Amino acid sequence: MVASPFYSNAEAAVGVQLVALSGLLLSQPSRAPDGARIGRSRVVIAGAIGTLGVLLAARAQAASILVLLVVVVIALSLSGNGPTSRRRALGFGLGITAAAALAVFVLGGLPSWPAWLRRSESLSHARQELWDDALALWREHPVLGGGPGSFYEYSEISRSADHLYAAHSSILQVAAELGAIGVLLFLAVLVSGALVATQGNPIRGMIGVTAWCALAVHSMIDHLYEFPLVCLLAGLVIGWAGSRVHGDGSECYGESVERPAT
Repeated sequence: MVASPFYSNAEAAVGVQLVALSGLLLSQPSRAPDGARIGRSRVVIAGAIGTLGVLLAARAQAASILVLLVVVVIALSLSGNGPTSRRRALGFGLGITAAAALAVFVLGGLPSWPAWLRRSESLSHARQELWDDALALWREHPVLGGGPGSFYEYSEISRSADHLYAAHSSILQVAAELGAIGVLLFLAVLVSGALVATQGNPIRGMIGVTAWCALAVHSMIDHLYEFPLVCLLAGLVIGWAGSRVHGDGSECYGESVERPAT
């Protein structure tokens, strides 16, 4: 990312995932004999990763809000005050994702947005036109969409500037180009990722679900999944969060399980 900077909002999304990784690192129990020293080193490394994540997240308005949510969930989870059941973690994450998707479809269907909303850095007048074009293309091809790349050819504003080539909403881009079938598959990926994150320790599961769904919410008003580093880090987060075993092979489902002596 340092060698080849890319879209600032995607870099901010990377920051949110880095903060989640720092929380996962802090949540990992140490089973080594010199656990105290390793624990101190882990705190230092996690602090450095988390600080870098916060600085990157601050580059985008939406990510700045979402990273605060992730930080709060990490703090609550590590203190033992966060939700500990898999069902609650899934309900929390998928609930905010569904609300964001619904809001995008509602806003995209409005003839005009209020002036105070258009002044927002994340929800500009250009975004309103892009979303309107995406919904219009979807209405013309409701089942299969217009085909990959059709949005750019269909939307006049999309061709007016290099940074407007996408609909700036992952779900609307999918709807416009791949139709209802694409939307269902896209939502299935989001649900599957949340399920993966909740397969292990409930503390890490809550952190993983929050980070995964924060990316989904952010990408509802942007196009973030096309950047490999964003997807790589999000995959690391849900993979680590959903891991059922430690490095020594012992299972972990919220309580540490000692391996029998051999």
